[in-house]
Amino acid sequence: MMQALLVANFNWAGISTPLINTAGFLLDEGWSVKIFAICPDFGRFPFPKDIEKRAQIIAFFPTKRSLQLGYILTALRLFSEARKSSLTFLFDAEALLNFLPIPGKRSSATIYYSLEFYEPKKRFARSRKQLERVLANNCSGTITQSGMRAAFLKRQGIRTDIWIVPNSPRGPYLGNQQSFSLSWDETSTAKFVLLCIGTLGYETRVDEILSWYSINQACCSLLLHGWFVSDDVKSTAMKIAFNNKESVRISTDLKDEVEKWSIYEKCDAVFVGFSSKSPNYQLAAGSAGKLYDAIRTGKPVIALNSPGMRDIVEKLGIGVVVNRIYDLGDAIRQIKLDPSFYKRNCEAAHNHFSHDQHLRKVVEGALPAK
Repeated sequence: MMQALLVANFNWAGISTPLINTAGFLLDEGWSVKIFAICPDFGRFPFPKDIEKRAQIIAFFPTKRSLQLGYILTALRLFSEARKSSLTFLFDAEALLNFLPIPGKRSSATIYYSLEFYEPKKRFARSRKQLERVLANNCSGTITQSGMRAAFLKRQGIRTDIWIVPNSPRGPYLGNQQSFSLSWDETSTAKFVLLCIGTLGYETRVDEILSWYSINQACCSLLLHGWFVSDDVKSTAMKIAFNNKESVRISTDLKDEVEKWSIYEKCDAVFVGFSSKSPNYQLAAGSAGKLYDAIRTGKPVIALNSPGMRDIVEKLGIGVVVNRIYDLGDAIRQIKLDPSFYKRNCEAAHNHFSHDQHLRKVVEGALPAK
C-alpha cells in the first residue's frame, strides 16, 4: 500500500476543503494517508469523522519555550514521514517555506498545493516571496484551482508543471434530491431566499449586500451563514436582522462536511462576490468553494462580475452575473423566469468540475515512472 503525506501549517486544517478532498480521494483509491497538522485547532475546526477514522492525523505543537527547538523537532518528524511516502503534498506557502528545505534525500514526489497567493507582510517579504518561487520550482509540480490562477503563478516565476484541481466538492450531484428543490416557484407566496455563505465581510461584498437589502426588502429574503471578519459588518447585519425578523436569518454555527449541505437546502440562489483589493480576491472566481457547492446542490449563482466569472457562471448557464450590487433585483427576476434551466445546467457543471477526475491526473503525472 502506497503512503501519502499531507502537510498543513495552519490551525484550520480540519475544514480545509482541498486538504479534506485530497485525503478522501487518496483513501478511496487505497492509499495510506497521514496528515501532518501543525498547531491544529481541533475544538473549532475538527476533521470530518470519516477522515479521522481512516487517516492518521499527526498533530504537532511546537514548544513555546523554544520555537527553534520546536521547528527542529517538527522538521525531523516530518522528514521521517516523508521518506516513507510516495507523495507529499505541502498545503500553502507556510508549509512549503518551513518544511521543504529539509536536508537529505526524499523518496517521495513533492507537490506544492497553492491555496492562496502568497503575499507576505512581514519583514523580508520580498526575500520570502523569492524563496517561495525557488522552493516551488524544486517540487514535482504545483496545484492551483483555475486556469487564471495558474497563469498568475507562471507570471510569478513558477516554472514547474502547474496542475488545475477545481475547488469543487466530492460526491454525487445533489440537486435532484427532493430536499434541494427550490423553495420558490410560480405558485409560491414565499420570498425568494438569497444565501451569502462563508466569509462575511468587505472582501466578499457582504457590506454592499446589506446596504442594498436595506432598501430592497421586498425583493427577497436574506440568509447569512458563516463567520464575520468585521465588527461593523456584523453590527449592521444584526441590526437589519432585528428589524426584519421574518426575512433575514443569520447563522454562525460551524457545520461539518455533511451538515453544511443543510444550509444550501434553505436557499434559492447563492451570492458570490469579491473585492478587488488583491490578486487572491481578483482571481477568486475559479477558487470560490461556495460557487462549486452551489453547483453541486443545483442552486443558481448570482455573481458579481470579476475576471473569469462570466466564463463559469454564464457560459455554463448556472446563474447570472451582475456588474453592480444594485442589479441584484434584476438577476433574481431573471432566475425566477426559469429556475429549472439553471438546475439542469448545474448538474452538467458538477460533472465538468469533477475534483477526483482532475486530482487523479495529478497523482498519475507526479508519481515517478517505474
